[in-house]
Amino acid sequence: MTGQPYELFTFSRSNIVPVKLTIPSADWAGAPLGGGGAALHGQGVDCSSQDGHLEVTQIFWSGPDSTEPTVSDVGGGESEAPSDLVTVDYERWLLSGQPLRQISVTAPPSSVVTYKTANVMENSHC
Repeated sequence: MTGQPYELFTFSRSNIVPVKLTIPSADWAGAPLGGGGAALHGQGVDCSSQDGHLEVTQIFWSGPDSTEPTVSDVGGGESEAPSDLVTVDYERWLLSGQPLRQISVTAPPSSVVTYKTANVMENSHC
């Protein structure tokens, strides 16, 4: 795994300090934000704006399972096919103010996407 933990910072007066995030699920133990991936899983962070608030979404995908087809690599071996299906789980924080403060944290429903789409979700998109 080539995972990389991320940390979100904010200003508090003249200091730069970490933003405090609640980690509601044991599945997300450790650093709540991270990016990177390996052959059968990956993670990334996406940021957007919602009604003037900062929305930070941690994305974690896993799969495909062993029944999915593979493709032959140019140098030999096999890789997951771009059309293979993987499961994506999410954890989403809504932040506001200066310094940034957590307003809410939710776990949106899982989704199923292609392996190709999941690979694009890796790393940071903030």
